[in-house]
Amino acid sequence: MNLEEFKKLPLWKSMVANSKAEEAAMVERHVAYILPLMEHYVDTFPTYTLHNKEHIYNVIRLMGQLLGDNINLVSGLEAIVLILSAVYHDFGMVFSEEERKAIPEYRNFREEFLADMHSARVQFEDNNKEVSKKLAEWYCRWAHAVKCGRN
Repeated sequence: MNLEEFKKLPLWKSMVANSKAEEAAMVERHVAYILPLMEHYVDTFPTYTLHNKEHIYNVIRLMGQLLGDNINLVSGLEAIVLILSAVYHDFGMVFSEEERKAIPEYRNFREEFLADMHSARVQFEDNNKEVSKKLAEWYCRWAHAVKCGRN
């Protein structure tokens, strides 16, 4: 699955047809940026279902199918928003080792997650106050509405 496959999707074609060239190019840059990163979601979420570039492709494909003939009514901006939301909606599942090690600095990790999840606090303290991959997965599930709770 590569960027060229995305460009064949009806929603992508609608976006290109109804937006300025520089806007479509911006979307293309975002997609090209995120696709390889999403292959790393398994580093933290090894038991999760597919959340890689194939998943993103399927989300955009399904959006187009749901729109059906109404896809012709979608503005360029609406198509851009739909595509970028599909591209970034699971980005919180991907983070580097440095980001994982920084999780204890997140206010909601300390003040909410560890305060509410007593066994998580015990796990954290038993691990010399370092966030294991297992604890990072648990925390990110808990805080999935923001990119792993960064704040």
